[in-house]
Formats: sequence, C-alpha cells, structure tokens
Amino acid sequence: MELQPFEVSRYCSLGEPYFTAGQYMLHEGRPEAREYLLKALGVAGRLAAQAEKVSSFAPVTNEEGEARSWSMPASVPLVALWAGKAQAFLGDYPEAARLLGEAHDSPLCAAARETPESVARRKAEAAFWLGLVQEKLGDAEAARGYFDEARAGNPGTDALIQELRAWLGRAGGGGP
Repeated sequence: MELQPFEVSRYCSLGEPYFTAGQYMLHEGRPEAREYLLKALGVAGRLAAQAEKVSSFAPVTNEEGEARSWSMPASVPLVALWAGKAQAFLGDYPEAARLLGEAHDSPLCAAARETPESVARRKAEAAFWLGLVQEKLGDAEAARGYFDEARAGNPGTDALIQELRAWLGRAGGGGP
C-alpha cells in the first residue's frame, strides 16, 4: 500500500487475504481469527483516510479542458463486501447488513477496476451473505429472497448456506 496508496484496486485486493485468513483461522478454532477479521474491516478506514487526503490535491484538467479536482472514492463495493463478511463473523449483523447492502446495490466501480462480470459475482456473493445476515436479524422473508438470488448463479449454494450457518453460530456473539 505504501508504494501506491492512491490506487483503489489495491484496497480491494487487500481486504480479501485478511478476510480469508480470518475465516480459515475461525474454521480451525484459532484465536487469531478475530485479529484478521478486524484487519479486513480496517481496509475500509484506510481507503477513506487516503480519499480524504486526495481532496487537498491541486485541480487537474479533464478531457474537455475543464479544471477538476482529482477524486478517489472513500468507499468501494468490493471493500464493503469484505468488511461486511468480516462483520458477520464478528457478530455485528446490522453493520454487516449495511456493508453487504452497499456491496450488493452498488453499480460497477471503475476506480476498483471492476468489469460487468466481476460486478455480477460481487452482487451474487453479497446476496448470499445478506441472506445469512438477514436470518440472524430475524427477517426470514428477506433472507429467502437473497438466497434465491444467490442460487440463481450457483447450484451449490444450499450446501454453502448450511456450512456458513454453522460457522456464524460458532463465531457470532458480540460486536467488534
């Protein structure tokens, strides 16, 4: 991150290994799982902090010759996806729902180098996790709708739902 702190796609890439390490450690029953899940959450804060620094840069000229300030998004959908999944494992289901909803509902993010195909995958994964979180929040109807959306693109979704329900049961608890 230090070499390219204003490259948004780097933040998208950073959240995944932190979350994956936390998920693996949780599966193995290792106490370090929480540390890595919190690091996945921290990526969103790092991105927002860098975006705030950008606002102080000198204006640049766009293709039409107009002076514009260079901008960097303070939040991107893929970072929200990793953070939402981490919040789900940490037991903060309302915040997980907010972040996963952002990941699910956001359009293509060019700054994060998304493609139409990657957006479809992100939305399906967010729908899957939103179903799990909505169950935890007691909204069975919303959960069913998200699970149906996730199933449309992945016939193996039901097995994953069962597995992650068990993991959330073990991991859940208080917030971060």
